[in-house]
Amino acid sequence: MSRGFVVFSIALAVFFTTEVKAQFISEFGLKGGINISKISNVDETNYKAGVLAGIFLEVDIPNTSFAFQTELLSVQYGDKDSNSEEVRRLTYFQIPFLIKYGISLPDSDISPVVYFGPYAGFNYKAVVEDKGGNVSGDGNIRSISDDIKDNDSGLLFGAELGIKEFRFGLRYTTGFTEIFEAGMSDGEKNRALAFTIGIALNKKNN
Repeated sequence: MSRGFVVFSIALAVFFTTEVKAQFISEFGLKGGINISKISNVDETNYKAGVLAGIFLEVDIPNTSFAFQTELLSVQYGDKDSNSEEVRRLTYFQIPFLIKYGISLPDSDISPVVYFGPYAGFNYKAVVEDKGGNVSGDGNIRSISDDIKDNDSGLLFGAELGIKEFRFGLRYTTGFTEIFEAGMSDGEKNRALAFTIGIALNKKNN
């Protein structure tokens, strides 16, 4: 946890102390959503819902319809066992680096966008919860952090609809990195479909 947390904290400090103050920043804001995930190459498991939350920053590419966006997120991945009440929860600090293409609609507050790009992730929590573990239904939780690699990476792509300062999005992430440590891995990677909503806090006037 400590290594990922340090990296995330440094990136967060840089994000707010340098980049946000630059004149070419088009907007920054808050983002949250639901992450519906599953681990690939694992039999007899179902999708599970988790949360994502964090901040975003967008930089316009002058004289084009393109922009660059980076985000700092906390994202939950994992899956649910089909034959029991066990749920695997893997939580990462995630930093996407996205290229966005905006579709201009003159005299409209609506702004459709498509985007894609790589992401880097840093695992800081990994647990299995057995929700059927006791009478109260609170469940038993055990750590599996020693089984999970610290780092993750992959590709993210999606679409977003801006309505004034609000951003409604749909995105898919596919991991490139096997999530389990050597000797335990059989090609398992993170996969997820996310529904997001964001709000721009300083949208630049064009």
